[in-house]
Amino acid sequence: LLSTYIPKLRDNGVATIVSASPLSMGLLSQNKPPEWHPAKKELREAVALCVEVVEQSGCATGLAEMAEHFAFSCTDADVHLVGAKTEDEVGRALVAYEQAQQLQLANGGKYPDPVTHAVYEKIQSILKPFGSYTWPSPPADA
Repeated sequence: LLSTYIPKLRDNGVATIVSASPLSMGLLSQNKPPEWHPAKKELREAVALCVEVVEQSGCATGLAEMAEHFAFSCTDADVHLVGAKTEDEVGRALVAYEQAQQLQLANGGKYPDPVTHAVYEKIQSILKPFGSYTWPSPPADA
């Protein structure tokens, strides 16, 4: 999604493009998103299905890692911004960033392991209907 807007942003003088929240404020993690999360029920259900797909596959790469690999491989962004609660989370994000530079999923790259790549493609197909989905930030009722 971001890659479709970057040329328009650059053409209109935006000098620095920030790609933020690759886990969509915790939505794309193995845990349930926080109660306050503004995503609609349909998206929450789709993400829960993605978590189930990963768990049932036995894939070593989790949903959060796959989301980071995709987001961090958007090479047209100038900065990738993540939120982390702990030093360990920062370390995991840095590892995911380095892996993403090799994988280049946002640019047509593939996971070298066929099982992992099949899981990734299944997740993409589940989430495709939500590709341009957004929510108010901050939420309208805040």
